[in-house]
Amino acid sequence: SRDLKYFKQITCATRDPKKQNAVIMGRKTWESIPPKFRPLPDRLNVVLSRTENYHFDEKEAHRCCHYQDFETSLTELSQNDGIELIFVIGGGKIYEEAIAHPNCKHLYITELSKPFDCDTHFPQLPKHFKRVYHSNYYVTDSFSYAFTRYDLV
Repeated sequence: SRDLKYFKQITCATRDPKKQNAVIMGRKTWESIPPKFRPLPDRLNVVLSRTENYHFDEKEAHRCCHYQDFETSLTELSQNDGIELIFVIGGGKIYEEAIAHPNCKHLYITELSKPFDCDTHFPQLPKHFKRVYHSNYYVTDSFSYAFTRYDLV
């Protein structure tokens, strides 16, 4: 719950109230969000999929867009005057492409105290990112976690 609130706070906050942020995600990440929570509110939801005519339902269409590749999505979003910040929220291959991109300046990462059996992992952090923020640890019944931020150096 705390992680989801932090995620929403980071990805929704804008300095200009007339603008919104964009969240870029792969198709599998999009489809992992329960339909009743899609699209993520108060952000432009960008879904990357190789499918040429990816379809959103009526409820989703007005706050979503689709691109077939990461670079095109960045180019289009950076030219959109209504977008303030662009966040990449998964999956693994998109994370790899994003952290290698020259415009990637900050990484907001929730660090977990133990590994989990899952099919996607965040890539190894490049040496040109330095941790500049580390929250207190938050403890759940089975693990602890902390919010971190890494900046490009």
